Formats: sequence, structure tokens, C-alpha cells
Amino acid sequence: KQSFSKIAKYVNQGLTWKDIGDISAVDRFREISSQIAEKCKGHYQYKLITQSEPQIGFILLTYKDGTTEVLFNWDFRDIPQDPVVLLSRDQEILNMFAAQYKGLWRTAVEDYDSMATKSTS
Repeated sequence: KQSFSKIAKYVNQGLTWKDIGDISAVDRFREISSQIAEKCKGHYQYKLITQSEPQIGFILLTYKDGTTEVLFNWDFRDIPQDPVVLLSRDQEILNMFAAQYKGLWRTAVEDYDSMATKSTS
């Protein structure tokens, strides 16, 4: 729960954060989005994937000095187990996760239920 305000804090300072998740993550995404200042709304983006099977969870991080790393773990949402989070700075592993991210982002959809639309009829 602390991550919501921490992500929003840094996005409001101008950093970029992009999320991809299934329906179980939508409330978290909306809560983070609600804490983003209007002038920084473009710095936080999220999309939804339709599958709800457990996925490998990962975060690709790029720091201000250009270094990159990936944090990853397995989704144990159906098993009451604390996850072990692994970290890698290996370029091949980073490339693998970056390719997975691009594929997920390309096929994911916007959260249309959170957007107001104007009827054209």
C-alpha cells in the first residue's frame, strides 16, 4: 500500500512510471492515478491485459545515471507465500524482460472504464 503514494510522489516530481496488469491490478492503478497531479498525468500510464493467469512479475528500472536493472518474482496470488524478489543487471536478462514488456504493452488495452466519454449520437 505504501507503493501507491511513493510512485505518485516520484511521478509528481517528473519521473515516468508505466504499469501493465490484469483485472486484479486495476484498483491499484486507479488509486495511483488519482494521486497524480494534473500537470503530471502523462508521466503515469497503465494498461490492462485480458489474461488473469499468474504471470511472472517484473519491474524494469532505469536510473537517472542511465544504469538499468530488473526486479522479478513469481506471482503467488493463489498461494499464501511471501515472494522472493530477484534482481539482475545482466544485459541479456534485461533484454529478455524488455522484449516481454514491449509485447505486453503492445497487446494491452487502456482502462476504458476509468475514462469519461462523450456521446456522439
